[in-house]
This record gives sequence, C-alpha cells and structure tokens, in this order.
Amino acid sequence: MKLEIIDFLYGACRMEAKGVFSERIMNIANKKGIFLRDITREDDKTITFTVSRKGAAILLSDHPDDIFLTALSSWGIPYILSLRKNRLITLLAPFAILLMLFLSTQVIWHVNVIGATGEEEEYILKELKELGVKKGALKSSIDQSRIKNRILIENPDIMWLWVDLKGSSAIVKFAPRQLPPEVYNEDEFYNIYSTHDAVITKILPKSGAAKVKEGDTVLKGQLLIEGVMPKDAENIKYIHAQGEVYGNVWEEKTVLIPKKNEIRTPTGRKTEHLYINFKNFPLKLFINSSILYTDYDIIENNRIIVPSRLSFTKKEYIEVDVTYEDNNISALQKTHESEFYTSLSQRGFSVSYTESVINDTGDSVSLTMRALCEESIAKERRINFGENNSVTDN
Repeated sequence: MKLEIIDFLYGACRMEAKGVFSERIMNIANKKGIFLRDITREDDKTITFTVSRKGAAILLSDHPDDIFLTALSSWGIPYILSLRKNRLITLLAPFAILLMLFLSTQVIWHVNVIGATGEEEEYILKELKELGVKKGALKSSIDQSRIKNRILIENPDIMWLWVDLKGSSAIVKFAPRQLPPEVYNEDEFYNIYSTHDAVITKILPKSGAAKVKEGDTVLKGQLLIEGVMPKDAENIKYIHAQGEVYGNVWEEKTVLIPKKNEIRTPTGRKTEHLYINFKNFPLKLFINSSILYTDYDIIENNRIIVPSRLSFTKKEYIEVDVTYEDNNISALQKTHESEFYTSLSQRGFSVSYTESVINDTGDSVSLTMRALCEESIAKERRINFGENNSVTDN
C-alpha cells in the first residue's frame, strides 16, 4: 500500500529491457542508486521491471547500446499533469489569480516610512519588525495602538508615530522630537582636540593657547588649543578656541587577494523553471524541479508584469565547467595600491611615504598598504568645566 501511494505521488513506470545480456540493466541501476522491483523474465533475452519516474528518466538517457529499453506503461500524478498540463493551467490559472488577489488584501507587502532619513528609516523598520510589522505579516495581527505606545515609550527621541494600513502597504508616519538647536557663537567656550594619533606638522591658532608645537607626537583626543587667554596675572578668560592644526597620520588598508581565479565555462546544457509570482510567494508551474548539475549559473529573465502585482518568471539553470587559473599577484597588488593612494589624493591628503606588506594566508595573500599623510586633525568641542580639559580625552 505504501509503494502504491508513493508511485501515485511521484510517478512510476513499467519498463522492458531486451538484449543478449538484458540482466545487465540491474547492475547499472544498482550503481546509479536506482531501485528496481517486480522484476520478471519474459524470455531468455527480455526482462520487465517497475521503477520510479526519476529512475526511468535516468536509465532511458544512459544505458548500453546493446540493450533496448522501452517504457511499457506509466502512472502517477506527474504523468497525469504532463498529459493534461495545458488544460490544467487553463482551469487553475483563474483560481490562482483570485487566490492571489484575496491574499493581497490580507497580507502586508510594503512597509514605507514617510519623511525619514536613511538612518531613521533603518532604525524604525527594525523596531517595527520586532513588533510584527514586516513583509508577509497578516494585517489582522497588527495592533496599531499597541505598536505606537511601545515605540514611543522605548524611544524618547520619537515624539509621535502611527501605522496606517492601506491595501497591501503599511504606511508609517512619525515625527522626531525636536531638540533645541545647538547655538554656536563666540560667547561659548570651546577647546580644540586631536582627531588622530599624529605627529604635528603645522599649528596655526587664531584664538586660544596652543598646548603643543610642531614635531610633537599627540594621541587621538589630546588637547591641542585651549580656549583660554590671560586676563591678568592671576586670572584667565575662557574663549572660543579657533585654529588649524595639521599632522602626519598613518592611513592603512588591508585587502585579501585570492591566489587562483575561478573560470566558469558553460557546457551548453541547461534546465528551465517557470514560476508565477505574487511578491515573495513563487509558485512553480509544472516543470521538473530537479537540478542534476554540480555547478551551474542562474539567469532570470522574461519577467512579464501583469495587473494585481503578478508576474511570470523563467529561470535558466546553465551547467558550467569550473576551472581555476593562477592570479597575477604582482599585477593585482599594483592595482590595489593605485586605488588606495588615488583615494587618499582625492580626499585632499598629502602623501609623503608609502609601504606595503604581503602575508601568505593559504588560499590567498593579505596585502596591507600604509601611507603617511598630512591632514587636518583639529576638532572643536565645548569646554566641560566639570573635567580636566588639558588631558587626553578619548
């Protein structure tokens, strides 16, 4: 009974093998992992047997020339569908479209955040996803009031938020809490700190007291120009420090270069799959789903957009032979170095020294490039009178 159910679901075939040594077909099937059953010898040159649909296809495509292999009969759903494929598509397509239309009114396919920057949108989408507002979620599972209250309680930077459900979209409207603008004027007190570990090459204070000189080595966060000026012998006056400070800074980048380059050459064999899609729910249309290739490339084309957000997609699985060739490490090293040093020049850095170090990591080499650049290292920061502003601040 179990075999009959399997045959009906996956398909089975009764076959005949005829030849002087027809029993060799059993050895071939055994080597290929194909199960034969109900084997019957009809005469001294003929045997018959039952095999799965997939096994029949393999044997028919690959068997000795001296054995004549014939399919006597076949049964099961795959054969029924293949015989009536066009008729079934015609009958089922309207029902499938109606089902898709119904699902489109019950499921969210788009979550749009109105009026948000890139960082704000990414943050809000992450919060909403944790609360169940995401692609594929049922609209009936979304409690708009609960979502609003949870996000506002846990995110004080958001003043107001609401999720509108329109069609298959969730429209998120929000308003960030408006903080009072930071007033930047001459009446406030600022120091200037270093943005990098560096050796000072030039310091030009416009206001304030320089705490370092040319040739000094400084650490990131170290005080460079202090926002003070003597008022008299015993008192000082705090001011807004201003000035330019330049230093030699090490810029570094590491890349991995593979020792071998993969070459993928099409063999000419391919398998095609056809899908009907409704957003993230693809439905395969009566095409063999097995991919027998070890290595293959996928090409997706013939995408036809129709009303109600349905589309038909054909995917081609193209078999390839994969070979490898040795990479020219020296040439690739020069290319990476040129790109790295060009990027530094485009950022306005003056490069005075460069070096490269290569380490073997097995299947690849690690290339570390370093350049000594003169760049601006000054950054203003408001004086905090509760801390020692003359020490390094990381």
